[in-house]
Amino acid sequence: MTLRQNVAFRYGTYSLVAFFWAQGLAGCQRAPALHEMITLCGNGTKDRDEACDNGTANSDTTPDACRTDCRNPACGDGVRDTGEACDDGAANSDTTPDACRTDCRNPSCGDGFQDSGEACDDGAANSDTTPDVCRTDCRNPACGDGVRDTGEACDDGTANSDTTPDACRTDCRNPSCGDGVQDSGEACDNGTANSDTTPDACRTDCRNPSCGDGVRDTGEACDDGAANSDTTPDTCRTDCHNPACGDGVRDTGEACDDGAANSGTTPDACRTDCRNPSCGDGVRDSSEVCDGLELNGATCLSEGFADGDLGCSADCTTLDTSGCETCGNGRCDLADGEGTLTCPTDCGWVDLSASNFTCGVKGDGTAWCWGLNASGQLGDGTTIDRYASVRVNGLNGARKITTGQEHSCALLENGSIWCWGRNYNGQFGNGTTTDSLVPVPVSGLGIAVSIVAGTLHTCALLEDRTVWCWGANFVGQLGDGSTIASSIPVQVIGLTEVRMISAHGVNTCAVKADGTAWCWGDNWYGQLGDGTGGIGLFRTAPFEIPLHPSVIGVFTGDLFTCAVKADGTAWCWGNNSNGQLGDGTYWDRFSPVQVTGLNDAMFIAPGAHHACSQMGSGEVWCWGSNHYGTLGIGSESIMASNVPVLVLGDLDAIEIVAASHNCVISGDRAVWCWGSNWAGQLGDGTTVNRIVPVPVIDPY
Repeated sequence: MTLRQNVAFRYGTYSLVAFFWAQGLAGCQRAPALHEMITLCGNGTKDRDEACDNGTANSDTTPDACRTDCRNPACGDGVRDTGEACDDGAANSDTTPDACRTDCRNPSCGDGFQDSGEACDDGAANSDTTPDVCRTDCRNPACGDGVRDTGEACDDGTANSDTTPDACRTDCRNPSCGDGVQDSGEACDNGTANSDTTPDACRTDCRNPSCGDGVRDTGEACDDGAANSDTTPDTCRTDCHNPACGDGVRDTGEACDDGAANSGTTPDACRTDCRNPSCGDGVRDSSEVCDGLELNGATCLSEGFADGDLGCSADCTTLDTSGCETCGNGRCDLADGEGTLTCPTDCGWVDLSASNFTCGVKGDGTAWCWGLNASGQLGDGTTIDRYASVRVNGLNGARKITTGQEHSCALLENGSIWCWGRNYNGQFGNGTTTDSLVPVPVSGLGIAVSIVAGTLHTCALLEDRTVWCWGANFVGQLGDGSTIASSIPVQVIGLTEVRMISAHGVNTCAVKADGTAWCWGDNWYGQLGDGTGGIGLFRTAPFEIPLHPSVIGVFTGDLFTCAVKADGTAWCWGNNSNGQLGDGTYWDRFSPVQVTGLNDAMFIAPGAHHACSQMGSGEVWCWGSNHYGTLGIGSESIMASNVPVLVLGDLDAIEIVAASHNCVISGDRAVWCWGSNWAGQLGDGTTVNRIVPVPVIDPY
């Protein structure tokens, strides 16, 4: 307060005169007027030099009140007035931490002073983007604040993560192998569990465990790391397999190892058990003839034997034939005790044909003939009749044989045909009419599968199922549409898909695959079965016989013909003067009639004036003329039978042929004959006619 105030306050109105006097004395001035001299703060009047005066309301503690010295309330007067956050009077400070500031603001972050709770405060220098400075929230720079400070590799703030791939870590380290998070470029990352020694663990370079990393993981037999090798013996392989036979490396205990080239079947190769090829391993190597069951395709048959077990010698140098059988090898080995009885397969009879002589083929492919030989038809190089069988010269590999009046032909296993005997009508088919005492080949013919002969002609069925004929042709028996003889084969016209053929006398017949029967040639007695007959009638081309198309065989004889149907019935037509049609009459027939009582017929052999049938049971039944005992009933008292009669003897026939005599091949591959024997055609060593079957003298 001023001096005046103090005077007025201390001395009151009774001292005013003295005060004024004192003032005048002091200044030697004119004394002011009284009203000029009296100024009282707190009197409620705002005097000169007072900012305010609210009288008794003046206060030095009440916010916003006029102060007791009549000053307005102000920052620094110690009272927190309106608009002031604080006011500690003289204690206000802009440097003291936590003090009210001199502008009466509370201490705060950013005022440049580090107050309680603040880690720092650089005032305007605080920054949330500048590295290493105090942050705007007065925190020290730290990992996670989004600013990469000194010592931090990265700082993406709240995006920092210890689980997110490729993110800055929460300790502000860059993502790296071993931090437990699989980042880009890492195959795995199990953190501290990463290991270069633990099986199946993620490696310390964050690669998956793998073959070649030196740790034997699950599924690996071994792993020696860089020492793994596919060329070094006895080492772990680069696929972490143990060294083994077949990996191409010869390890200890292996004689060889060519890897994938190892073979248990390839000659001279290292074996699949890594043994060298050797005798006894079942593979025929270059130095071996055979090895175990590997016989280079050899069999008992190829070695000249039949069935059996061909083996290999213990040293693999020779084939062991001790287990082979000779019977069945296609040779009749007499030195080994084989014969028709002991080895019917090789030594027995397989085919027959009859005329005034008889010929047959053995299982070994040899051909044999006996009987009349005036024209060399026996093929033994002579013209001497033979009462027992003689071998046809130079013929091997025969499968079928046929006989004409004075010539014979054989079909070989290679499909060729050879003929011998009389050839004046070109019945050899070799382009000549020259006779031959030994076989000569038919020329210009394909591969044949069957052969038959008539009196003066010959026919063959080829593998293409066409029929070709050659020889005499005066009644069209060649079937080529003419009556001109041919010394070379000519094709029968209009016939394809033929199944079987037959010829006898001057007639020829065939059965097609569809079961129809066809015949051509002479028809004097209606033997073509076309419903006509008479002297001078013949056909030069095949004519279908009016039988239901289920014929399995048609068979020609002297002036008559017979057939067998699929139901086992037998049918005949033509000349019947001796009851040879078997229908119970002696009337000639120009169309087929059924043979009485036969329901199991397999084959019919028409002869000169009789016929015989081989039954499914193996029995033989004959009918017609019994001259010379051809019916085989043990008597000639019956001159003829117009119905079938049973031939005596347990023949078990599998083939039958007939002329003026009969012969059969029995089930044991022997041959039995009966009937006329004037030229030794029964082959029993005599010229005695036989009324019952007698065995042919067998050459084996």
